[in-house]
Amino acid sequence: MKNSLCDAFQVRSRSAWRLISRGQSAGVRAAEETITNLTLMELSLPYRPGFRIRACSKKEEASLGADWEMWFGGRTGRWLGLRVQAKAIDLQSVNFPHLHYRKKGASLYQSDTLIRNALASTPALTPVYVLYTYARGALLKTWPCGSYQKQTSLFGCSLVSAFQIRLLRLKGHKRALADLSDHMLPWHCLVCCNNYSNGSLAERAASYLSNTLIAGDTGESILGSPAAEGSLHEEELAQLFEVYRRPRLSERAPNYVLSLLSDREPELPDNLSAVLVVHEGDPA
Repeated sequence: MKNSLCDAFQVRSRSAWRLISRGQSAGVRAAEETITNLTLMELSLPYRPGFRIRACSKKEEASLGADWEMWFGGRTGRWLGLRVQAKAIDLQSVNFPHLHYRKKGASLYQSDTLIRNALASTPALTPVYVLYTYARGALLKTWPCGSYQKQTSLFGCSLVSAFQIRLLRLKGHKRALADLSDHMLPWHCLVCCNNYSNGSLAERAASYLSNTLIAGDTGESILGSPAAEGSLHEEELAQLFEVYRRPRLSERAPNYVLSLLSDREPELPDNLSAVLVVHEGDPA
């Protein structure tokens, strides 16, 4: 049963990879909102044996910088939530032009806002970036997946820690693919990795994140300069990082997640543009 979900995430990575390439060839850059909406729609349409996948996005066009969420649940009743920011590569510059976005008049950069929104919420969520990627040649040299042979198109949807994005900003607003490639994990690893194949879907995904993405964010250097303008205060950042280092599964998902899973129209929070719910087995 796990293969159907794994295949779905891999297909969406390859689709994002192709869409970016074709769009740039036509002179039309595929925007984050476009790829996200297509990804959520395609994931939720097909029937996946053993899983229920539901997605919802707000009807109005999301402004640049709106978060979305992924939730993984199952028969045990426990849940894992991820708070997500999506960014798309520009092939001419080979960088992510909107990576270090800051809304006009906002006190914080987007990465710090994402960290706060995710980790200060109840239940706490893991803050991640999903990078929509295409790369020519050998620009993506590493392959962090031990369960599948290297396929660069599976980097089409890649996970990166929000703390790593924040650190790249503090190091001089670095946004090139070369700066990010060592921190990128193909997002299918959340649901595919053979090394984390025991337990419920939420437990498997949480274990994978803890031992890869979160484990890579160790040491005081990941927090960067506490005095940096547009950043979280040192004390708050340290408190949030402690929550991040010890992710806990939630015994209950938010009401908008449960409503969506029950095929009811959810009322999403104002600062959330979309949500994807993946439930293993029949919901209670």
